[in-house]
Amino acid sequence: MLSGTVKDGKLRIRGWRGLMHWRDGEVTITIARKQAARSPSQNAYYWGVVLRLLSEATGYTQDELHTYCKLRFNAERLVLANAQGVVVDERRIPRTTTTLNKISFGEFVEAVRQWAAADLGLVIPDPDPDRTEAAA
Repeated sequence: MLSGTVKDGKLRIRGWRGLMHWRDGEVTITIARKQAARSPSQNAYYWGVVLRLLSEATGYTQDELHTYCKLRFNAERLVLANAQGVVVDERRIPRTTTTLNKISFGEFVEAVRQWAAADLGLVIPDPDPDRTEAAA
């Protein structure tokens, strides 16, 4: 796989000389834009509103609740197998939220809010005051 960048309207491909050894045929180029990381305001809302209210309601610390939320809403499955390929253990492990983009982090926070409302009866205010007013 080759990668590259576009700067000042010019496409720069790393490793393009390797193309000289390819057979004749069609090539497809896909342009993928890098997603922006979660915003400081999203992070402030999550820690200052969501986790603070959850902490007040449950008695757990914000760090404990953050770990719980990562495990519940942002986990990956880790499967351990022996040399014969037999599964010997399987666990869900929490993934970091620091690498989530704005959309993914927003979905993560919304999942936490929905869980808090459904399971704990805790209504966490919407991060966007305009959205809250529109819903009223």
